[in-house]
Amino acid sequence: AADTGETGGAAGTRIAAQYARELGLAEPGLPWHTLRTPVADLAAGLAFTAGALGKLAADVLVLSRTEIGEVAEGTGGGSSAMPHKANPARAVLIASAARQVPALAAVLL
Repeated sequence: AADTGETGGAAGTRIAAQYARELGLAEPGLPWHTLRTPVADLAAGLAFTAGALGKLAADVLVLSRTEIGEVAEGTGGGSSAMPHKANPARAVLIASAARQVPALAAVLL
């Protein structure tokens, strides 16, 4: 295939088989771009996980409010006006990222 520049037909099948062997993967029966179920399953699983993490982060944000004060992140983003205050910076980042995941996962479906 390298000598002729051919990548389709039997030569393409041989290239795919060799590529799979070199990577230690099973040779796919169908091209991955036509069989989207594994990609969709992965996207859905990751979106579900991100949603669960986002819920935990949102709970941390609520429970770490000054009025409630039940949890704290530990060392977090400090406040320049109130040096004793520790803002829940990680929870904010996680919650923000989790809100973006459904749209990103939808691109893969």
